[in-house]
Amino acid sequence: MPTAPVSYATHTGNNLLSYSYSDDQLLDDALGGTDAYSLTDAIYGEGIMTTNYGGLWVGSMLGFEAGSGYWFAATAPFQFEYNVPASGTFFRLAEIPEPPQLLQFAQSMNQYFYLITEAFIDDIELLTGDWLVAKCNDTVVGSRQYVAGSTIDIPIMGYVNDSSLSSLQNRTSGYCEVGDTPEIEVHKSTGEIETMHFTLDENSPGGTDFQPFGHAVGRLNNTMETPLSVVLHKAYPNPFNPVTTIKYDLNVSSNVELAIYDVRGRLVEMLVDKYQDAQSDYKVLWNADMYASGVYFVRLSTNDAVKTNKIMLIK
Repeated sequence: MPTAPVSYATHTGNNLLSYSYSDDQLLDDALGGTDAYSLTDAIYGEGIMTTNYGGLWVGSMLGFEAGSGYWFAATAPFQFEYNVPASGTFFRLAEIPEPPQLLQFAQSMNQYFYLITEAFIDDIELLTGDWLVAKCNDTVVGSRQYVAGSTIDIPIMGYVNDSSLSSLQNRTSGYCEVGDTPEIEVHKSTGEIETMHFTLDENSPGGTDFQPFGHAVGRLNNTMETPLSVVLHKAYPNPFNPVTTIKYDLNVSSNVELAIYDVRGRLVEMLVDKYQDAQSDYKVLWNADMYASGVYFVRLSTNDAVKTNKIMLIK
């Protein structure tokens, strides 16, 4: 049950905190002037989120609902108390539009978000009332109504592979698993359905692949955009045992070598050695079952660039 003021002590990373009042509050009213306002990168609720993007809090989460809990992604340890709601007022947050029956989905304990800064079809912005839909295995795993000129978060729910939670396991069957890349569609008010491509912003905190927690920032378009540079993304998982996923983007067509080296600089395995077209989201799996635990290096070489990342195999 909601209580009087509570003092919270957080650590860097993800903190699950209750909201301690019986009246809802807008985010600025609840956190304004506190360390939580300046030292939190993102806040996640059930199918909703908000993040500090360009100095503004954006996303579908407008505030805190009485009796609910939220994940605070802290950039540094801090202590805070929610601001006390104004006395003599009774305030409830506006409800998020419920999706049509065909676009509804089950809430999962594993959820990821695509934060969409802009969305265009043939250089024309989507209309307010269109629905952004995320799918995995041709199953709807998230949806959000579009509002023109706004930054929109699409919730993406994941499969709960836990037999002790059989009800949730059944409800999320076919949902995204770690490493899956969700498909994004726009369901227009006219009944048309358009397949969209999600392009990451350069400083996105997450990638396009589904993870059980967090978010990625980017834009939607109905045509594939050419990357601005050669990018070797961080392998996931890392550390790993024995398989990890390696993704990269090419800004121009090129001869490509993707190789694994040990700490002495010796070639361990050549994963890619061929000519490839300019494209985002190349994906390669490395199975290190035959190799010893330790530090390895992923090296991506093109005609014009060399990128290297460190990975760790733990058995």
